[in-house]
Amino acid sequence: MHITGIVTCVDYMPYLEDQLDMWKCTLDNLLVITNVRDGNTQDICKKFEVNCLITDKFYENNALFNKGAAINEGFEKLNKESELDWVLFFDADIIPPSNWRMFILKGIVDHRNLYGCKRINSEGKDIYDEDIAGFFHLFNVKSP
Repeated sequence: MHITGIVTCVDYMPYLEDQLDMWKCTLDNLLVITNVRDGNTQDICKKFEVNCLITDKFYENNALFNKGAAINEGFEKLNKESELDWVLFFDADIIPPSNWRMFILKGIVDHRNLYGCKRINSEGKDIYDEDIAGFFHLFNVKSP
């Protein structure tokens, strides 16, 4: 099972920097998407030797912040470079559960499902009272 991670990071570099080692250890490939003006995120990607897509898709058509357009650009870029299997979209300020990959590799995964996880912020605290979707989505690209 090959898992590719895609994360957007615009002005969230301190959070991403704290989590980047953990993500690199549990993903087979990682793409960070940022904008042209976020030099801090670009620098941290160089430091950690992580692929970085620099784009202004976030703001096309006068959008305030179109995260989906940037993710789509990153997804298309990765899909052209290699055949994707499993893809994980995650937020830059989230700590992955330490056993998330082990859980997936145990064979519990059905390629037709969309998987999420418990939300823990960068301070290690569970977040129960927020209705936030999209911080961790794992899916198989071949799923119907």
